[in-house]
Amino acid sequence: MKKKMPKGLYAATAENISNGRDNILVAKEMLDAGIKILQYRDKDKTKLEKLKQCEIIRNLALKYGVFFIVNDDIDIALAVQSDGLHIGQTDLPIEQARKIVGPDMVISLSTQSYKQANEAVFTRS
Repeated sequence: MKKKMPKGLYAATAENISNGRDNILVAKEMLDAGIKILQYRDKDKTKLEKLKQCEIIRNLALKYGVFFIVNDDIDIALAVQSDGLHIGQTDLPIEQARKIVGPDMVISLSTQSYKQANEAVFTRS
């Protein structure tokens, strides 16, 4: 069944802008604060480190009933059965990502211009 993103506060992890605080700690604090959507984002960790953190954060998100999105790593998104995948303009094309994750996972796409946003909405639905 195709998932839909809920309405509400959307927050993302990023240790590099969290004063060095661990993604898991920050995620827990955001969940306690009542966010509805949590995106795991970390550009500096190894794949294994990201997977381990995502497994923990995914379980927390399920406990809190929060929609969980993994940034960039399609394999990790699939491994932890996240609700969504977020990709950038230079990542795997959204059409290819859809073939890999199937019809049910939400895919979001970064945009940096009106043209990219318009294309994301009208040509990649």
